[in-house]
Amino acid sequence: MGIPLHLLIIDDSEDDALLIARILRRNGYDLIFERVDTFEDMNEALTRKKWDIIIADYSMPCFSGLAALKLLKEKELDLPFIVVSGTIGEEVAVEVMKAGAHDYVMKDNMIRLVPAVRRELEEVKVRLARKQAENELRFLSSITEQVRDAIIVTNLEFDIIYINKATEELYGYSKGELLGKKPDILNAEEMAAEIQKNIYQTLSSKKIWTGIHLNKRKDGSTFICEFKIAPLLDK
Repeated sequence: MGIPLHLLIIDDSEDDALLIARILRRNGYDLIFERVDTFEDMNEALTRKKWDIIIADYSMPCFSGLAALKLLKEKELDLPFIVVSGTIGEEVAVEVMKAGAHDYVMKDNMIRLVPAVRRELEEVKVRLARKQAENELRFLSSITEQVRDAIIVTNLEFDIIYINKATEELYGYSKGELLGKKPDILNAEEMAAEIQKNIYQTLSSKKIWTGIHLNKRKDGSTFICEFKIAPLLDK
């Protein structure tokens, strides 16, 4: 069984659309496609169905690749858009890429079509994964900004890469003053080597270390702070 692919072809030539479909099927795609060649039909197709990729001719009697690209942008759909044309020149190719097309293929060089489709389908997966990760980060950030406990995140080199609002309020430092610094800046006294070793061993075992340590604020005042230090595990 091939790779499922829902393709919207924007082309006034049925023969060219069938050629594109035949090439993709020959290269392992289980293809469902539809051909349109007007603004109205493309608009209706985008509204009615979810597509994986769009392949469009550049010049048509009643429509154009640039107009199709503009409609796609207006609908805010993140779909790979490849222009396949027999008339496109270098200047026009630059124009369509600047307008937002992801690639272009000349009809006399259709050997490039399948690699272009594969690449753009992978790229959209990466964009969607990045967008999902960004949404999750925004969601988690909104939660940490609401809690009263100070939250500090460091990288593996122990540089501070995130603090929440409660940290700023507790220590008197702004984010700009703490990001990139070591957490040692918040210690009122040097942490014993034995404690540091215990922390590293606990984190290496993917466990949470808890303890009490004397901290200091930006103004120099000190206070006893209860710590919970946990490793953040990801790929």
